[in-house]
This record gives sequence, structure tokens and C-alpha cells, in this order.
Amino acid sequence: AVTLLDAQPIFQMAEQGFCIYFAFEWTIRYIAFNKKSNCFKDAWFVFDSLLVFMMVMETWVMTSAMLIVGSENSVGLGNAS
Repeated sequence: AVTLLDAQPIFQMAEQGFCIYFAFEWTIRYIAFNKKSNCFKDAWFVFDSLLVFMMVMETWVMTSAMLIVGSENSVGLGNAS
């Protein structure tokens, strides 16, 4: 499948589950910092934040945008390859 919308339901559910799990893990790790500004000093937390951000953008934001726009062919990048 080119996009998550085109994938079989089991793969869509797995992707949603991973995204929920990692977003929840990130939230718990953020809450664990006594001083919230210290999270920017932890290189692994910054790296994980970047990964979770990209996963949320791909799984929820881009998929929602494609549903709102109503892309029929779901390949909104044209002839990019």
C-alpha cells in the first residue's frame, strides 16, 4: 500500500497501536522530568521526541489531511519519484 489509508485493516490497527504506545511512552517520560527544561538536555529524549513527532505526523496528521482533502488516488506527491 502506498499510504496508510490503502493498507489492510490489520496494518492500519498495528500502525495506530504503535503510534499510541510510543506517544504514551514519550508523555510518561516527559512527565517524569522534575524540571521540564531538562528534557532538552537529554540527547536520547530529544532523539525520541523527533521520532515520535515524525510518527505522529505520518500516522495521524498526514492521514487526516488526506481524508479532509479527499485525495482519490492517495498519491498526493504527483510524479516525485
